[in-house]
Amino acid sequence: MAAQAGAALLLKISNGDSPETFATIGGLRSPSFSHNKQAIDITDQQSTGRWREYLGAVATQSVGVSGSGVFTDDGAGDTALKNAAIDAAAMINFQIVIPDFGTFEGPFHVTSLEYSGEHEGAVEFSVSLESGGVIAFTAA
Repeated sequence: MAAQAGAALLLKISNGDSPETFATIGGLRSPSFSHNKQAIDITDQQSTGRWREYLGAVATQSVGVSGSGVFTDDGAGDTALKNAAIDAAAMINFQIVIPDFGTFEGPFHVTSLEYSGEHEGAVEFSVSLESGGVIAFTAA
């Protein structure tokens, strides 16, 4: 498999309409994605040899997404992201597109949206999301 360009990893936000469409968050330069499976520890005083025990193949899953880039404010994705950050209770559907791998899609909460800027530089932003429900995966 050939290496993929980092710019091909996309973060998209839902417009909330029916049918739902997704707009790419513009200006993103450094996206990061993590899929976590937290095993459920059932160890107790009677566990053989006091070895840690887990509840079979059951795990608590979560997806975290973060990124930073240059603020563009030129698309529906940027506007939807700002609106999602303002509404503290909002769960918005996002897509994370990983080239030649697949797409993760589901409800996320915007946990952080920050803007910064140097006097002689561009306005930059950083965003963090945490999953808030079932995240579906569709292979590429």
